[in-house]
Amino acid sequence: MSKPVLWDFENWFTLMLPPDWTYERDVKAVILSFYSTAEDAKGALQISLHRRLENKTPVRNFVMDQLERFINQRKINYDINTKKVMEGPYFAVANASGTDGEYFIEIWMLANHEKFLHITYYSKEKTKELRTAENIVYSIRLH
Repeated sequence: MSKPVLWDFENWFTLMLPPDWTYERDVKAVILSFYSTAEDAKGALQISLHRRLENKTPVRNFVMDQLERFINQRKINYDINTKKVMEGPYFAVANASGTDGEYFIEIWMLANHEKFLHITYYSKEKTKELRTAENIVYSIRLH
């Protein structure tokens, strides 16, 4: 099995991308879509890039606020037991999972003091592919 490849996006962030995954870019909205090229691929991981306009709010609070705003705006039916926030020395990430209509969704809001990534994984159902998507997300390092 081939090892993941370090992928760098325009000095914004790096991530480890499995060799059987690829991406497309929506230039206008700066949205990156990552997905497996395997025959039995199930979902897609989308990352949208944003600059933090204000950075007075602690990063931990900021990511949780963004997660709650997205859940409320989209009326995501989420399991409260999945909602969490994790902090590292230079970033924080808030995460939850549930359903958006007929789709399973996993949501991450990852930020440091300058940048913010809104990340979602959509699939018709929750499958083993989610583990690969999680590994990609948790390999992200903001520049």
